[in-house]
Amino acid sequence: MDFELNSNLEIENFRKSVRAWIKENSDGISFHQLSILLASKGWIVPSWDVKHGGAGLTSDHAEVIKLELDEIGFVNPQENNVRVASAVYEWGTDLQRETICPELLKSSNGIYRWMFEGEVVSDPSIVDIRGKKEGDGYILSGGGLFIASLDKANYIWVLAVTEVDLPPHRSLTAFLVPSNSEGVNFHSSDSIIGNNSKKVLFDDVQVIDSLRIGSPGDGWAVVQSTFETENEADRSLVRRKVMVSNLVDYIKTKVKGKKSAFTYKQIRQKVIDSYIDNKVLELLKIRNKWMRSIDKAITYESAQYAVISKEKHAKLADTVLDTMGPYSLITDTKWAPMEGEAEEFQREALPGMGPDGDLYIQERLMSNRLELKNNLEDED
Repeated sequence: MDFELNSNLEIENFRKSVRAWIKENSDGISFHQLSILLASKGWIVPSWDVKHGGAGLTSDHAEVIKLELDEIGFVNPQENNVRVASAVYEWGTDLQRETICPELLKSSNGIYRWMFEGEVVSDPSIVDIRGKKEGDGYILSGGGLFIASLDKANYIWVLAVTEVDLPPHRSLTAFLVPSNSEGVNFHSSDSIIGNNSKKVLFDDVQVIDSLRIGSPGDGWAVVQSTFETENEADRSLVRRKVMVSNLVDYIKTKVKGKKSAFTYKQIRQKVIDSYIDNKVLELLKIRNKWMRSIDKAITYESAQYAVISKEKHAKLADTVLDTMGPYSLITDTKWAPMEGEAEEFQREALPGMGPDGDLYIQERLMSNRLELKNNLEDED
């Protein structure tokens, strides 16, 4: 198979037009502002149909857009919106796909998600919010700690226990609750990872049935689909490329004793290993793209890519610390290397590494796809 997209003249011309558009529209604006412009063109999920908020492009055209955005280090601050929109796209009705998906993708605001949502994959019984069927909707009560990547959020992505007589993994239902609904109460709660977190209490909140995503009892499966996206692994790879490049520049100019830091074998080897790790992830990304291009079923591959990405991200954070020392842990503009970027990179590598984090979730998803779930549960 030819992995090079520039083998096709039409694709190459499209690449040039995308590159020109990005150059013209990205200068001097934030990634948040750029994401809004991209969404207006349907370029957040370009392979989706226009009526679903996409651009109706082929997978090759979509890959061109992604690669060109990678070149500028684009990180979508609306990633939570994309994840939830993907769940709606997979589990929602035709009407929900045509109304909710475009709204989520094109919104300038974020979405709140339960901070411990990932733990539901392995233990669906931990959900404290209850939902009672009433009329043409549900009444929600309970609460939890929710997090959004932006200061403002139009919706809250909620899992509630609605099927009390069924086993835990069949008892949950997913809802998209407007954040301004009567009975929704927000209380401040600081988060170490810098996102906007709130303690949210639901006091008999009424949610209409059209905002239920999936069938009653499908919530456990619905929430898993929000973690199976490869977008986060792709985004992490972009960040890793930038960090490794900056790290190489740093150790070439940083003097330890009377020598450049790059002359020390141990430091040099760690940075080289990080570069190789990036190439491994790029190969996994290409493999998944190739499988989709020939309509080969994706089973464990997406989760595998995400697992390795998370592990390599944490490994690179350790390399940054080992290479730069304690200076990498400060943000002071006078002393911090890379103007504090090293500290931020290490901090963002921490979430998801614990027993209820994204790494564990992806490992579980991968084991499920390989039909190893029962064996793992026996070991637990």
